[in-house]
Amino acid sequence: MNIKDKRLWAGAIIVIILIVVFYVYKAPGDSNNGNTEIPEVIGLSDDTINLSDDNSGDDTETIDNVVNPINTNLSIPVPNLSSPIVFTTDLSQEAKDLFKDKIEAIRATLRGDSNLVDDWIVLGTYYKATGDFDKTIEVWEYANLLQPTNNVPLQNLADLYGYYLKDTKKAEELFLEAIAVDPTNTYLYVKTSQFYIDFFGDKKKALDILNKGLEKSPGAQDIEEAIINL
Repeated sequence: MNIKDKRLWAGAIIVIILIVVFYVYKAPGDSNNGNTEIPEVIGLSDDTINLSDDNSGDDTETIDNVVNPINTNLSIPVPNLSSPIVFTTDLSQEAKDLFKDKIEAIRATLRGDSNLVDDWIVLGTYYKATGDFDKTIEVWEYANLLQPTNNVPLQNLADLYGYYLKDTKKAEELFLEAIAVDPTNTYLYVKTSQFYIDFFGDKKKALDILNKGLEKSPGAQDIEEAIINL
């Protein structure tokens, strides 16, 4: 796994730890089965995520914005940052209060500067945890429009459509689009191959996408391991 991918996973681990500490996330409509499900957060580095009470947005201006320029001339309106916060998941009141505070803090930051792509990504992650998938899609799609060369909103949307909304056609399109904008990111090929296995049991497609990854990143250890494990 290359350094970039390690930083992405480090950010994901930070958010997952936060969620595990504060609440148990139960599958919608299944409050008594005892199963837990942690919403997956993909592609955020520890440099670009700011989950402290002081959500000033200062930590979101990273070198990635030089590589992935932000489109500041969008013709579509900014997503509504004053709409009610909706919970469709089975959460304790303490967890709901925590999420409301975090969501409102990020919203306040975005009212001040709506071009903060990483804050839109984090906001979508919180919406996903509350079960408000419509808002999740809206803000991640907006983040993608702001920074079309950033694969993170695309892979998060792909994961949502595939593993939560069960729209496998849309999910596949988004996984492949993420690869197209970041063709040397080995994680994307591994994730997409796993998607083909999980939903279609299609080892040929899984192997084909992994081999494409090796063409772009010869000798990539994570891809080679995924091929061995097929």
